[in-house]
Amino acid sequence: MTVWKSIFLASIILVVMIGLVTFISYQAQVPSILQQEQIDVQQNLFRSTKMVDDGLNDLYTQGPEWAFWDDTYEFAQNPNSEFVTSWLYSAAFKDMNVNIIYISRLSGETLFSKAYDLTQMEEIDLPGDFGEQFISGSPLVRKIISRNGISGILALKDGPLSISAFPILPDTGDGDPAGILVLGRFTNLDLDSNQIAAGGARLGIVNSNMALNANPLLSQIQEMNATRKDQLVAATNNETISGFQILEDIYGKPTILIKLDQPRIMFSNWTRMVVTLDFIVAFVIVAFWLLMDIFFRRLNYAQSQQALAEKQFRLSEEKYQTVSEAVPDILWEVNASGIYTYLNSRVRDILGFEPRELIGRNSMELGDHSNHLGQGNVRNLLIQGKPVYGLLNTFRHKNGTEVILESNSLPAFDQNGNLACIRGIDRDVTEREATSALIKQVEARYRQLVEQINAVTYIRLFEDENRYFFTFMSPQVEKLLGYKSDDLVQKNNSWVPLIHPDDRARVQSESLHSLVSNENFSGEYRMVTLDGRTIWVHEEAALSNELGQRPGAWHGVIYDITIRKGMEEDLRYISSHDAMTGAYNRGYFNHSLETLQNSSQFPVSIIVCDLDNLKTINDRLGHAAGDKLICNTVALLQKCFRPEDIIARTGGDEFVILFPTTDEKTIESVLARLDVAIEKYNSSHWDAPIQISVGAATGNEGSILDAIFNLADSRMYEQKQIHKKSPSSS
Repeated sequence: MTVWKSIFLASIILVVMIGLVTFISYQAQVPSILQQEQIDVQQNLFRSTKMVDDGLNDLYTQGPEWAFWDDTYEFAQNPNSEFVTSWLYSAAFKDMNVNIIYISRLSGETLFSKAYDLTQMEEIDLPGDFGEQFISGSPLVRKIISRNGISGILALKDGPLSISAFPILPDTGDGDPAGILVLGRFTNLDLDSNQIAAGGARLGIVNSNMALNANPLLSQIQEMNATRKDQLVAATNNETISGFQILEDIYGKPTILIKLDQPRIMFSNWTRMVVTLDFIVAFVIVAFWLLMDIFFRRLNYAQSQQALAEKQFRLSEEKYQTVSEAVPDILWEVNASGIYTYLNSRVRDILGFEPRELIGRNSMELGDHSNHLGQGNVRNLLIQGKPVYGLLNTFRHKNGTEVILESNSLPAFDQNGNLACIRGIDRDVTEREATSALIKQVEARYRQLVEQINAVTYIRLFEDENRYFFTFMSPQVEKLLGYKSDDLVQKNNSWVPLIHPDDRARVQSESLHSLVSNENFSGEYRMVTLDGRTIWVHEEAALSNELGQRPGAWHGVIYDITIRKGMEEDLRYISSHDAMTGAYNRGYFNHSLETLQNSSQFPVSIIVCDLDNLKTINDRLGHAAGDKLICNTVALLQKCFRPEDIIARTGGDEFVILFPTTDEKTIESVLARLDVAIEKYNSSHWDAPIQISVGAATGNEGSILDAIFNLADSRMYEQKQIHKKSPSSS
């Protein structure tokens, strides 16, 4: 084939391949690009829906703080300007992040209503159809009263409004509602395009019946609304992919539509990607073409060399056929230049190579599979002509495994005394050497295990259940206990005096049990070192009766677990104590309450405390001062009460104290002592005094302690309300 024909053929192949790549790329990648874009839009719609839900949850958590408040309840019964001036001022809207606060009686009479623009910080008009939702007896009002509070979205003419609404009740939550409280925020304030999607995405929220005549997806949107499907994602054109999410309003109707327009960045980059891919394909085809040309040229040369080698092989095969095929080892011959001139067929069984694959090749250039002569040995034979016996060399079988050969070789000389060739025999000693190496490896590992492992190993021989002595003790015992192995070996009962006195009887009992039951021993106990320190160890021992002696011998190991024991103790403390104050935590309090419920330590008294002025200290002096106040309060409680009394921090500024075997009369004196201690503390800490509300209750035998706790908590809450209304409490 001429050069021009080759170029023409390569050009045709190149054009066809580029066309195929372009077509296949379009068919394979564009659908996946569209699918990924749809997934991105779906994820962004999910994030936007979650933002709306988070906004509703925020409103819902604020509602009870106002609706279930005695001051609000009193205002609903007797409206007064003082409540409005004190609590419903303009800055309150910003603090609460709401646009609308609405209070009305159940009759529908509006007591307070105000709308506020949080961006312009100015009062605005209420939406025109807002009040229609809360007329007397409306479905929404009935739902609020029956459910004790709701949240959701109102679809108003001016746009969707997120609200939470609650019946107005006193602090106790009992009685009939005096009215309803509504907190509202414009839903679009909860949506931030920058937090949802980047790259120029546009996000909006409208009523689902909004006219979208200019949108090519109008029919699909209408079908989505009619079939009650809540989401639609489709490509509007080659530049934009749109997503629509329908939300239900507070009545459970599909009313609100979230619309997201996102640029198709991945699709717009597809052309550049295909051009780059075509360039790569063209480069690969040209490179492949050049490599094939080089390959065939080399192949022709290799074929000529192969023909020459086969000729030499036939000549050598006839020469040594009879003798070489009868021996189980490899017979070989190399000339003075180190080129193989003969190999018998055993090379196939031992090395995996056919003789013709090696004949004609230089023994010094064949790599791992034929370096069994060794370059040093070959050089020695070629230069000096000396024989070599028992030379071990490692090389690779054709399948990649390693084989060890033992070589013996002799030189041959011509009539002039010059080296003519080297003839030798190789014997496979792989299994022999592997067995020898394994024995050495096992011995080395056992020695390393015994002498270098970070543990004490031993052999302990028992004469009977009460008498024993060590026949071996590894030198690591000196690092562990300070005693040398010679101090313990061959001495009767030398281990027991080193065990901590508090653990000695237990360890001896467990050891005796293992001997009698013929079971392995496993235990953890303390020991006393030579310098008087106490450490923890873990011992494992296996009982052996190989020699038939009774009760037998222990082969064991001993580890230092002092650090682990310390960590376990630290973890037990952390799991039951408050990190900041050191008092018990709520989990430990609940466990203690359950334990006392099933104990005989009645009567049990409970004191519930709550700081009244923590928020004031935090606002005036900072949270560090508030944390210090909490810690000082715990310290004061610990000084006032007995060590066996359980002091727990159950909340930020809430504390509970359990008093086992303490009756009502005693708890009264305890409360008086606490008042004196607080007054004494406050006399020297006037800038950050302890102001606390306290409730106490006592349960006799047969009482349910959960109910006693609730009673103490209720009494504390009653005192807190008194402090709240008292001018001195501020």
